[in-house]
Amino acid sequence: MAGAVYGQLCLHPRFDPAKTFNDWASLNKWEPNHCGSAGCGGFQRVALDLVRQTQEDRAGVEAKLLATLSGPQREEYQRLKRIVAARPAPDDAPADDKPETTAALTDTHPLLLPMLVDDHVFLASLGHFTIGWRVFADWQVVVATAESDKAHEIAHFAIGMTPGPIASATVK
Repeated sequence: MAGAVYGQLCLHPRFDPAKTFNDWASLNKWEPNHCGSAGCGGFQRVALDLVRQTQEDRAGVEAKLLATLSGPQREEYQRLKRIVAARPAPDDAPADDKPETTAALTDTHPLLLPMLVDDHVFLASLGHFTIGWRVFADWQVVVATAESDKAHEIAHFAIGMTPGPIASATVK
């Protein structure tokens, strides 16, 4: 009986900043990261955590993160979002304002989230890498801060997403 379904296997995703589908840094011709005197290790750890949280709960991730911020930190995050929102959208960006699933988040239509590193608020843009029409499982995280009223990108990270351990299995 061809095409019959005898069960279903659901896998948790595995995330890794060292193993990605492509060498995204060279493909995107990224400039070196400028994370400041603290280095980029803390930024990369938080970027990895943001990707995990977003993959797990796209709809609630921003609210959960905002609940952990102080009042002034929330205000700084909203200021950073306004600055980035004022920039013109790419020509190929979808018209839909808020992608509802993680699969719809791309490097040209990312999710903006607060990133807290050493008690400083940054703006993280998360989305899957794309080349033309193809959407990859790997995530891109771009970290920005504001100087005056202009957003300034300080770091880019590629986070690989591959199948991980079994979450559940059903047999029919």
